[in-house]
Amino acid sequence: ISNKATGAVVSSTSTYTKASVDYADALTYACKVTFGDKGSVMGDDATVTVQGINSLAQINKQGDFTETGETVTLSMAVQTTIKPETSQITANKDGTAFTPTYNIPASATNGIYTITLSFAAAKPSSGNTVSIGVSIVNSHGTMTSSVSIDVYNKCTLPAIDHISVLSGGTLDHNGVLSGMSCDAGYVLQGSQKVTCNDGTLTYSESTTSTASSTPKCIGFNIQPSTSLVQVGDYEKLTCETAASDFTVSSIEWKTGSTTLWTDTSAKLNSTENGRMYKSVYGFEAQISENQKDYYCKVNYKDSGNKDHSSNSNSAKINIAGINEITVTGYSGKYIEVDTTSASNSESYTVTAKVYNMSAPALSNLTAKNEKGNVIVFTAGSTVDGVQTYTYTPAEAKKIDEIITIEASYTGFNNKLSKSQKVHVYKFCKADSLPNVADGTWNPATGNINHFGHATLSCKDGSFAVGSSTAICGQATRGILNVPTTPVCQGSATAKCGTLTSPNNGYVIYENTNSAKYYCNDGYVMVGNLTSTTCNTASGSWSHVSAENPDGDAPACSKKATTNSRVATITAGYELPLGSTYCSTPAQVHHFEETLVAAMVAKGDLTCRANSTCSIDSFTCTATSNKLKITYKLKQEGNLDNPHVLTDQVDTIVKQTYDFNLDTTVAKRSVPSRSKRSTISVKQDATVKTTSTVVTSCGSGSQSSSNVCVTCPPGTGFTNGACATCPRGQWNDADDNTPCNTCTNSMTTLKSGSTSANDCTRVQDVCTVKSAPANGHLSPVPGSQVNNNVMVTLTCNTGYDLQYSIASSFACNDAAYPTCFRTCDLSTYTPSKLEELRVDSAGINANQPLRHLQALKVNCISNHNFESSINSKTLTCKGDGTLEDTKITIPECTKDDNTTLIVIIVLVVLLGVAVLLLFLFIFIQWRKKRNDSYKRRSKTTTLELRKKDDEQAGPSGNTYQNNAREDNV
Repeated sequence: ISNKATGAVVSSTSTYTKASVDYADALTYACKVTFGDKGSVMGDDATVTVQGINSLAQINKQGDFTETGETVTLSMAVQTTIKPETSQITANKDGTAFTPTYNIPASATNGIYTITLSFAAAKPSSGNTVSIGVSIVNSHGTMTSSVSIDVYNKCTLPAIDHISVLSGGTLDHNGVLSGMSCDAGYVLQGSQKVTCNDGTLTYSESTTSTASSTPKCIGFNIQPSTSLVQVGDYEKLTCETAASDFTVSSIEWKTGSTTLWTDTSAKLNSTENGRMYKSVYGFEAQISENQKDYYCKVNYKDSGNKDHSSNSNSAKINIAGINEITVTGYSGKYIEVDTTSASNSESYTVTAKVYNMSAPALSNLTAKNEKGNVIVFTAGSTVDGVQTYTYTPAEAKKIDEIITIEASYTGFNNKLSKSQKVHVYKFCKADSLPNVADGTWNPATGNINHFGHATLSCKDGSFAVGSSTAICGQATRGILNVPTTPVCQGSATAKCGTLTSPNNGYVIYENTNSAKYYCNDGYVMVGNLTSTTCNTASGSWSHVSAENPDGDAPACSKKATTNSRVATITAGYELPLGSTYCSTPAQVHHFEETLVAAMVAKGDLTCRANSTCSIDSFTCTATSNKLKITYKLKQEGNLDNPHVLTDQVDTIVKQTYDFNLDTTVAKRSVPSRSKRSTISVKQDATVKTTSTVVTSCGSGSQSSSNVCVTCPPGTGFTNGACATCPRGQWNDADDNTPCNTCTNSMTTLKSGSTSANDCTRVQDVCTVKSAPANGHLSPVPGSQVNNNVMVTLTCNTGYDLQYSIASSFACNDAAYPTCFRTCDLSTYTPSKLEELRVDSAGINANQPLRHLQALKVNCISNHNFESSINSKTLTCKGDGTLEDTKITIPECTKDDNTTLIVIIVLVVLLGVAVLLLFLFIFIQWRKKRNDSYKRRSKTTTLELRKKDDEQAGPSGNTYQNNAREDNV
């Protein structure tokens, strides 16, 4: 200020300070100087512009913390009258410049520019806090601001199968995953909780009793998780784990809340990374089980011996397919066709009942036979989820075949199938039978049903030997079986009489002494009497007995409807010492499959191959290395013929099946990890294979010898079979009732009585006593007859009754006659009697004498026995030895005078001859005697002379010798 008075410059300064500038302070300022009372002077206007960064803050924090790598977005509110430009903005992190990404709006809102800055978060070299500074320079000046951000490292999560929250990725700082679990079918082993702290994961809340560790899922997984199964087939489900370090104590197989089976010996398999448990549950698929969910509950101990349990995933089983295949519409027992006349052939229909439900839904059905020929079935109605398909073949297609039907279902690739054997037979032609002399076939013309028969009848006085009954199709279909051409010959009644054929049956004579009984087709014989023989000694057939004194033929029962026929077979097997098997359903099923294969390899179990039988209810129990197996063999077709099953059973029971059982590991009584590919299985020779066949029959009938029958009159059902009513019982019905007992302590005279009228008072009955030695009674001993009924005694050859004793007598006689030896006259033929000059009248060489029978023997005319006796009486002694029975007939001699003279002359001549012979002998004797004397005299004379000569010397020899000779 200039002082006008003095001209001096006077300075006076006034300062206005705004301690905290606000945007309201952006005004035009002027100073007004007042000079006392002199007035005032306004200074120049001074415009103040206020600008600045109102705020700088992070606006995009992901969670509660900022982690390395995340994009950090800062929002900066800049109030200025000059729009900021990117070039005017600088940024730094802890003083180090960096260039973020800016987003500057085109204009201010209420004078404020909201600018965003983006950059990647990075953790500082130490600590977690980083300072972000921002500067804006414009013509008004420089604006600065800063903000501190805490940056942490995220945690990298592991990728663990079947834990959805641990599938890789990251976890924020201070993030927590708790209550972790595995997918269905797996159990978590390890920590259930994980926490992230600045890039470091910390596990806690372990499921085991050991320290917390990274979790893992041990799978208890069922395979297959979904399947389509043919009703009646065997289905297997497998529950298994991945490698683990826990121990399974048991596995419970369940559906809903129901426990189906508890596996306490789950098979432990060696693996490279530890151990693996596996349990297999098998069952026969029933339609009631369709759409059921199965799962396994695994009970186990962890490495710290802490108990746990976990459920597996569930498996849904779809059960459908072909319920049954039946063949109907034909009359009689068999489908029969006539190859020469189609009008005689029978029609039939094959009906298949196929499951067609909402789930699973049937999509297609095909059929073919074993030759691959397509068979077209016609679809019918569906009732209660079962659809009917039918096939009625044309004449040319009426053949013996196996029809296989395949059903396809929506959503499944596999097809369900079932097969049925259709048996088609041919009629036999009666006119193909061989001609037999003196015989007639019945029937002789026309068709004969399969297993029907034609019977040969011979003319009176002869019987058929050979194949006198021809059965249709017995050996070859459509051919009457005549193994040997029969011949009508001889008489079958010579000794034992003619046999009576059974009702609904027939008898065949094999020869003169034996015969067999047969029942017609559709009938079966009651009891064990199938053949009989003739006892030529007694003249009685072998089946004649006290119970059957009349020799009645066996009864034939009519076959009835058979509902089912099942054989239960039990056998023993043994494994090598130290080995066991059959501890799981899967092992049992594998044993079954291997045993069946061994049977088939030996050519057995053929009924299963042609669909006429099936195996069911196979069980296998182990005791050490010994196995006991039991299974049922069920007949599936041709139930009218029990041999379809019983012949198979007989073969199996007699056969021995040894095989190798494929297995990965043989579970041993002593823990071992050694693998074996097979186990040798041998049938236990110490255990007898047994079988029991049970036949289930329709109403009103019973099983007799595995055939459903109604018992004919005279028989009753007892002890599981038709049997002839014994004495004292009767039955007049044709059903399956037992025999009725006679009332009032009455009895019947024989077995097989058909009426109550056959019952007789006991006091009116006589029991035939024992036969005497060497004799036979008719009725046979033990038979019961009415009092005073005559009994006949027939003695054996070489024996007979005492002479004049009748062979028939009353049953109640006090004593029966005796058989004595007979006296044989067979040597006294007419020629022999002529030689003995004995009259043959009254003497029959073919008729022996009976005991005490007298035989009068007469000499022929003009002949006598000794002492002029013309006749003698000889008596048979049959009560002694064989020697005592000999009869000796003496010779007769002629008794006239000529004979006497001849005898006298002969005697005289004989006397003369004797006298002459005596004289001749005497003369000869005398002659020889004289010669002897002479020789002796000469010898003596010589000896004397020699002696004298020796005594007398030479001079006296001649004299002495002469003197001796003279003396002699």
